[in-house]
Amino acid sequence: MGGFLASLFASSNEPTPAPQPQEPPHPYQPAQATATHGDDEPSDTEPEPERVVVPADFSLVLDLSWWKSGPSEVWEEYKHGGGRFGVTAYFIPSENFEVGLDIGFAGAQGSPLYDYETSTRHESPQISHLWMIDSGLRFGMIHTFSRKGPFLRWGLGPRVFWVKENATLEVYELPGMTRLEDKKDALEAWRLGGDLSLSVLWDTNSSVLVGFSTRLFVVPWESSFTHSLTLDHIGKKSLVGFNIGLAIHFNGL
Repeated sequence: MGGFLASLFASSNEPTPAPQPQEPPHPYQPAQATATHGDDEPSDTEPEPERVVVPADFSLVLDLSWWKSGPSEVWEEYKHGGGRFGVTAYFIPSENFEVGLDIGFAGAQGSPLYDYETSTRHESPQISHLWMIDSGLRFGMIHTFSRKGPFLRWGLGPRVFWVKENATLEVYELPGMTRLEDKKDALEAWRLGGDLSLSVLWDTNSSVLVGFSTRLFVVPWESSFTHSLTLDHIGKKSLVGFNIGLAIHFNGL
């Protein structure tokens, strides 16, 4: 019994080594340790902000177009039509409402279809030209279908027209059709008329919008029957015509 107790007290006085912690097979890594360096910085592939195109309060529009006009006598003589160049300055005083100030120059070459006679002379036009300068105000609106277009513009208003027709004439004496001379004949007049313009424009990722335009115009007329020219023999028929062409819009000059 004494030996057993002695051995018991002797074993209890000796220190017992603490168990060593076992390293886990897959150590835990905090989230910040597993994150890559690139995740802390903005990515270079982030989408750019969407481009939004808004019509400026002031813009300039250039118009290059082909035109043709009636009535039937003018339509047939100038059957190939002509060209027109126009410049319009647009202002937007409020929201989509627009006011435009426009000037344009147009010309066409024709082949006269009619001769003219008096009791003593026969006059035969050979080549004719029709010129027109018009200017006026235009009131309308510009509509946006999406953030980048297309844009629809329309406007109408009164205009002042300067119209000139001239031709080279072969002159013969009657009776007998004796050739006398060649001469030039011309007439010109100022008229108050009007027009209606419509255009559709697309964004070009710059300050320029490009599209097509069309235009209708009316010029009241009254002939005097004193010239050997088509415009002087159409009576009170108005000049009614149209334009189709290219529009270049400079947004916010």
